[in-house]
Amino acid sequence: MIALEDLSRWVLQNLLTVLASAGSLVATGAVVYSLIVLRNQLRLQVFLEYTRRFDEIRFPQGAFADPWPTLSKRRARKAERAFRKYFDLCSQEWWLHQSGKIEGRVWEVWARGMADIVTTPGGHHAWQTIRPEYQNVFPGFALFIDEFLVGK
Repeated sequence: MIALEDLSRWVLQNLLTVLASAGSLVATGAVVYSLIVLRNQLRLQVFLEYTRRFDEIRFPQGAFADPWPTLSKRRARKAERAFRKYFDLCSQEWWLHQSGKIEGRVWEVWARGMADIVTTPGGHHAWQTIRPEYQNVFPGFALFIDEFLVGK
């Protein structure tokens, strides 16, 4: 027969093992939860940073409505600088998407915005002017933007 002292010791040892395992599970859950929260915060930070950078681009009046040849030389230069910044931003967003660093819903919003801008007369003209610079560096990005202009 098992002595009461041996049984007590066995129960205590197993109880400690169960408690240690439960503690490990709780700690693992806390780490996983923290990583999920951190990932979501980083995604939000990326979204806000790119939104801020877009807001800082100053397109001159008429940059979207008119092709550049109809703008004054000064406005055309400003439009070209603004569109260069814009397409640089877009190419970075495209790369982030291709690298899997941007969730699909955010990418869809950004891609729709790109389509809206590049299909304006000024955006189309800007892309035709600037496109050769991207064709060698980001050929996939150039093809992506080109798709918006198919049939235009």
